[in-house]
Amino acid sequence: MISRRGLFDAYEKNRRNVQRNKGTGDGATSPFTKLKSTKLSSQEIELDWLPEKYTAVEVKGTVKVAGKDVDVSRRVYQIDIDKNYIPKDPEANGLTNQQLMAKGKSPYVIKDGVESKIELHHLIQKEPSGMVEIAEVTHDKYSGPLHGLIEDGQSFRNNPELRKQYDNFRNNYWKMRSQD
Repeated sequence: MISRRGLFDAYEKNRRNVQRNKGTGDGATSPFTKLKSTKLSSQEIELDWLPEKYTAVEVKGTVKVAGKDVDVSRRVYQIDIDKNYIPKDPEANGLTNQQLMAKGKSPYVIKDGVESKIELHHLIQKEPSGMVEIAEVTHDKYSGPLHGLIEDGQSFRNNPELRKQYDNFRNNYWKMRSQD
């Protein structure tokens, strides 16, 4: 598994190559060729009460919604993601988790022996609000209790601007996460 330092060094080397070649791809065969800068950044925070399997990060940034920059800053509880894992799901098109995230797509984990996409769950069912990375199989299994805070029909997803805001956040979040 590649270290964070090794990943950063590979990214920086590729970034310099792409700049030198004006993005034409000449000699740039690294999986980092298509990484774009994201409008989000994150900083890890220490929480004594948080179980070891999670890392808490403060995500800061904005996304564009209806021509306006909207603040989508929030805390996200992250799980460990194997960036080199190649999901069996045909939707992944043979890409690694790293490549999927660089395209703004959800990566995959193996949960209880089952391959599952990682979903971002809104902890209090509001947008924007704190989130946790959770396996799709777990999210589906406990859907009732996880979504019980909001009455039927009251989801932020029923508001087109909030839905767009979240979709833009999610896309940029995974791109940011690919660069961790």
